[in-house]
Amino acid sequence: MDAILKLVTEIHQDVREVDRKLTEHIADETTSAATMIKELREHAFVDGDVSQHRQMQQLAIDKAEEGNALLRDLRKALAKAGVIGFIGFAIYALWKAILEGPK
Repeated sequence: MDAILKLVTEIHQDVREVDRKLTEHIADETTSAATMIKELREHAFVDGDVSQHRQMQQLAIDKAEEGNALLRDLRKALAKAGVIGFIGFAIYALWKAILEGPK
């Protein structure tokens, strides 16, 4: 009977030790995660200012939209110039062919 009591006592102590280590690990991980979140937040929000973060994001969005509009306008202008150049060349070639007459 003493052997069983001793075995149960050892198991109980082992379970308490595992519980203590698990609790310590959870506390360490929670602290580590909280520190990481704090660092990321400080990096994302200048001086913790959420509104300033939104303004910076909006500036980046506006700048990207301006760049897209510039490229769109440039493509339209190049397409117009290409069409006008093609039409001009076609008129020139047709006029030259008319002047030379049939061969």
